[in-house]
Amino acid sequence: MIFKHTLSKAFTFITAIAMVFIAGCDKTESPTSPSTTAEALVASPASISVLVGSTGFITISSGKTPYSVKSNSDTTKVRTAITGTRLSVTGLAVGTATIVVKDSAGTSTVSVPVTVATMIATPNTISVVSGSNTSVVLSGGTLPYSTMTPPNTSVATVSISGSTVTVTGVAAGATSVTIKDNSATPKTVTIPITVTASGGGGGGTFTTAGTLAFSSNVANFSANGIFDEASMTGSGAGGFRSDTTGQYQLVIFGYKFNSATSVDLTVLVFFDVTPISAATYGYPPTTSKFVMVSYAPAMNPNSTTSDMYILSTSATASISTLTTSSAVGSFSGSGMLSSNGTPNPAKTITVTNGTFNVPVIAGSGPAQADSRIEAIVKRMVKAKYH
Repeated sequence: MIFKHTLSKAFTFITAIAMVFIAGCDKTESPTSPSTTAEALVASPASISVLVGSTGFITISSGKTPYSVKSNSDTTKVRTAITGTRLSVTGLAVGTATIVVKDSAGTSTVSVPVTVATMIATPNTISVVSGSNTSVVLSGGTLPYSTMTPPNTSVATVSISGSTVTVTGVAAGATSVTIKDNSATPKTVTIPITVTASGGGGGGTFTTAGTLAFSSNVANFSANGIFDEASMTGSGAGGFRSDTTGQYQLVIFGYKFNSATSVDLTVLVFFDVTPISAATYGYPPTTSKFVMVSYAPAMNPNSTTSDMYILSTSATASISTLTTSSAVGSFSGSGMLSSNGTPNPAKTITVTNGTFNVPVIAGSGPAQADSRIEAIVKRMVKAKYH
C-alpha cells in the first residue's frame, strides 16, 4: 500500500508542476494573458483508480479557488473531500463513479472518472515511445501476478517482476494487457497501452550533454550531462518542444541525483500561443509569452509531502538562441515554497545567475516531457523497494 501511494504522489508532483504553479499563486491578468483563455478546470491525473478502502489524490487547477465537489454520481462507491487544490477520493465499494468539481465562480467544472476495484494498476494507462520502456505498479489481489491476456507483441511487450509490470514499446500503435492475481477466483486489471514512434516528433533520445544551473538563497543547482531517463546517478539536462497549435511549449528540465532516492529537480516551462521563439518570457503573465520555473531540492517520491519552490512572485527567462535542436538562455526570479499545492509565504527563494544550454528534441504533445520526467521518478521508487 505504501508503494502504491508514494508512486502516485510522485507522479502527481511531477505532472502537476505547471498546474500548481498557476493554482497556488495570485496572478496579475490582462486581456491578453493566456490564463484568461484557459479558465476551464483541469484535473491531474484526469482519472483515477483506487482500491476498496484506500485513498487516491487528484490535483485541481485553473478556474477560481476555492474548489468544491459539485456532485458525486455514486456516494456508495466513493467518498470525496477537497483541501486546497487536492481532491481526495476514497474507495468504498467496487464500481465506478464520476466526481464533478466546480470553482468558486460556479462557471468552471471538471469531471473525474473514478474506478474502485480490488486490484488496480498505477498509473492505469501507459504511453511509451517505441524502443523504450516504462512500468506500472500493481496493488491488491494475491501474489504472484501473471499475464492473462497479453498485448499485441508487434506493438508492445510486457514482463512482470513482483508488483511491477514493465512495458516495452515495439512499434507505434495501441494495445492492452490484462493481468490476473493468484486468487482462486482471479482478480484482474486491464491496462491500455499506447506506443508512439521514436524520432520525427514522437520522442527521440539525447546524444549531447546539456547544462542547467542557478544560485539561490536556498541552495545552488548545477546539472551537466546527457539527459538519460534510465539513469539513477549523476546529472543531466535537456529540452522537450511541443508544437501543438495554440498551445506551444518548451520544457527545459535538469536533474541531479544525490542518491537513488534523492534527486534535485529544476523545470522551466515556456508557454505561448505562437511557436516558442528567442525572446523574453515572464511571470506573472502580461502577454502570451510566459514562463513557469520550479525547483525541488532533494525530492524523494516516498515522502509524505511534495515540496517545490516556485518563482511565483516574479520570474524572467530569456531565450537568447533557439534552434530545432538546442536552446540557450538565462533566468532569475523570486517566489516561495509550495507544499502539496499550498503556498508557504514564510519560506522564500531568490534565484540569480540562472543559465541553460540544452539539446532539444520534439515531443508528440505536452505529455511527452511529462512521460520522460516520470520515468526518472519511477526508477527512483523502484530502487527503494527492489
